[in-house]
Amino acid sequence: MISVFGEGDTTLGQERILARARLILATMSLAAIYVDPTRPVRYVAAALVLLTAYVVVSFLYLLVVAQMQTLPARLPLYGHIFDGVSFAVLTLITGASSSPLFPFFTFIVLAAAFRWGYRETLGTTLILIWVILLETLLIIIRSDLAESPVELNFFLVRVTYMALTGVLLAFLASHQKQLQTESALVARILSRLRSESTLDLALESTARELLRSFGAQSVAIAVRESRSGQAMLWTLTSDDGEMLRTPLSLAESDDYLAKAPVAFVLRRRRSGVVISAVRKGSVGAVATTLSPSQTFNTALVATASYEEHWFGRIFIFDPARRVRNVEGLGLLMRVTESTAPALHSVFLIRRLRSRSEASERARLARELHDTSIQSLIGLEMDVMALSRKTADSSLRESIDTVHSRLQYEIRSLRNLMAHLNKESSGSRSITERLTETLARFQVDTGIRARLLSSAALAIPPRLGMELQRIVEAAISNVRRHSGATYVDVTLERDGDGWLLVIEDDGVAGRESTRKATVAPWSIRERVTALGGQLVVEPRDKSGLRVEIKLPAFVTA
Repeated sequence: MISVFGEGDTTLGQERILARARLILATMSLAAIYVDPTRPVRYVAAALVLLTAYVVVSFLYLLVVAQMQTLPARLPLYGHIFDGVSFAVLTLITGASSSPLFPFFTFIVLAAAFRWGYRETLGTTLILIWVILLETLLIIIRSDLAESPVELNFFLVRVTYMALTGVLLAFLASHQKQLQTESALVARILSRLRSESTLDLALESTARELLRSFGAQSVAIAVRESRSGQAMLWTLTSDDGEMLRTPLSLAESDDYLAKAPVAFVLRRRRSGVVISAVRKGSVGAVATTLSPSQTFNTALVATASYEEHWFGRIFIFDPARRVRNVEGLGLLMRVTESTAPALHSVFLIRRLRSRSEASERARLARELHDTSIQSLIGLEMDVMALSRKTADSSLRESIDTVHSRLQYEIRSLRNLMAHLNKESSGSRSITERLTETLARFQVDTGIRARLLSSAALAIPPRLGMELQRIVEAAISNVRRHSGATYVDVTLERDGDGWLLVIEDDGVAGRESTRKATVAPWSIRERVTALGGQLVVEPRDKSGLRVEIKLPAFVTA
């Protein structure tokens, strides 16, 4: 689709087809004129010469186009102008109102429809009708006035047929071009999706094709996962940069994913963002709670969802004028409906691959626990027994060194097991994972550790992983610096948010190597990134209390 008689999207294959059709039409017209000369007889020789030249040029044009690897943007327009000028000269010579060369008119109009669309086809029709009108008036002025009414009536009938033919072809051309554009766009997107292995890459490929096809300033894709409630935004601008992936908070996700029609046109006005049209037509200006952060005047929006897995919207910001309407919105919706199943397949493949990898990591962790760690623990017990039996102090010192190294290797393998289990633990509740972490901490250090949460909590996976890492950092600090005998961890709901409290009975004060009101930097950084609040304070008797409040939808 193009601007009127501007650079188009005609393909090389299309131009080759038109070149063949032009050569066939010119050759057949030359034969028709040669067999049945037209009036006036004195112009037959000139018509034959011009048609012969037209046949030669058409043949050369076909040869040139057949050898091309890429089609110059302006070449279809130049060919179109050449056809129009040739038609005007030939009809003037052979008689505008009775010329047997009127199939050229149909060919030129069909070529406009084949190359471009509605406006170009209709414009070509109007120009050719004006050419015929001027030529007919010239012939009428030069002819006998008595014959003028007959010529004029015949001309009016011919022009009426020409106008009807042009309008009909323009109408059919618009639908053909729309279907062609839609099928080509869907085919390009699907071909790219088949080669992408991750959801991020699949969405980026889709956004780049939409950006190019709609001539937009930017594209945004907002998606909310049904199971976790987590929302993400992918944005791509026309400056050919990288696609940005941004987590969305609850309020931010409503700016993109609040309740709205399936497909609609957004416009930004002084009073705010309004819905100006839906898929089936204009609705005036309807207020909406949608308020994308991007700067735009007009946006085409289409919705796609698989309720059991995800819900998403595609935003095309400031598309080209030719598609900034209901027809462009319909094109976006049809493309979305065609590509959404493929994106859903990529989503499911990613999930299955993640679960498969997590299952394999869990299997490796079990193997390490049941084989290597058990063997090392047995060897450690033998070394301890040997140390107790020997009386040689130097030998006992060497045995103790070996014992320390064995303990270090056992701890390293347990840390590796914990690392392998991090991803595979996503399907379990946060309370189960924290209970396991604290139990392992208690076995390793001898410090009593308890989780005081009353029941399993449904926490988004990303937030659950961050909470687990905060707890791991906190109890690691307790082990290194506090001298505590116990540590209690409490996790519960706090209104719409979350409250995490970590308490121990370690030494807090000037004699301790840790400061009473300073948390480890890793905890501070994580809480800040999550948009939460951190309070660290000494307890009444001894120890520290670390209190962390997090919002319902974090910004990490």
